[in-house]
Amino acid sequence: MKNKTIKRTLMMLSVCIPLVIIIYFIGVYVFKINNFILLELVKSQKVYILGTTHSEHFNRFSRYSLANVQSVINTINPDLILIETRQETVNNYNVLDGPIDMIYSWTYAVENGIEVKGIDWWIPGNYNPGGTNELRDDKIYENIISELKEYKNVLVICGFSHKNEQRDRLKNIGFIEIKIPNKSCYLNSISENEFYYPRTMANEIEKKINFLNIEMVKEIKQNVTDNKYLELWLNQMERLKNTLQIQLNEIIKPNKLYK
Repeated sequence: MKNKTIKRTLMMLSVCIPLVIIIYFIGVYVFKINNFILLELVKSQKVYILGTTHSEHFNRFSRYSLANVQSVINTINPDLILIETRQETVNNYNVLDGPIDMIYSWTYAVENGIEVKGIDWWIPGNYNPGGTNELRDDKIYENIISELKEYKNVLVICGFSHKNEQRDRLKNIGFIEIKIPNKSCYLNSISENEFYYPRTMANEIEKKINFLNIEMVKEIKQNVTDNKYLELWLNQMERLKNTLQIQLNEIIKPNKLYK
C-alpha cells in the first residue's frame, strides 16, 4: 500500500512540476509583453511606454533583461527618450538619480545619438521611501507633456508601476492605445550575446554612489523631519549604495547580463 502511494505521488509530481514550469514561463512572457504599449495622437505623434523592473532585470529567471530594453530602443529608434530620473538632479549635479535600468537607458541613448530627458519627480519626506503615489505620477505626466513638443516618435521608459498611470493620463487628453503588431519582435531584436553596456555607464554609477553619499543625504535631512522616517531614508540610501557597488563590480564591469 505504501509503495502504491509513493508511486501515485511521483506520478502526480511528474505531471504537476512541468505544468507549473510552463505556467510560470507563460506568466513571465505575458508580463513582459504587457509592459510595452503604444499610444497615438491623431496619427501625428507616437508615444511608446516601456515598463521596466529596475534591478530585477539582472534576475535570469525573470526572462526580462536589459537586452530586451536595448532591443526596444533599437527597433523604435525614437526621436526622444524620456527616463525615470529627475532632470533637476542632472541639471544641478550632472548625476542620474534613477534606478540602474534608467542609467543604462540614458547612457545607451546618449552613446547612440538619441535625445534623452528625465521625467521623474519626488521629494524625500515623512513617508516610506520607494514606491509611487498619485502626486508623483501626476508630476511625471506633467513632465512628459512638457517634453513631447514636436517630437513624432517618443519612448517613455519607466518602472512598470508607472506604465498604466501614464497610459491613462495620456488617454484622457486624446491619445489612443494602438495594438503593436509582432510585439515580441520589438523586445527580441538582438540576442543576449550581442548585448553590451555603454562605455559611460560604470562612470555614471560611480557618480550616483557619490551623490547618494553626500548630496542625497543633505536633501533627506532637509526634508525629512520625523526621526523614524529619517532613519528609514538613510538606511535605504545605504542599502542602495551597497547594491549599486555590487552591481557595478559583479555585473556591469564584467559585462554580464545576469547576476
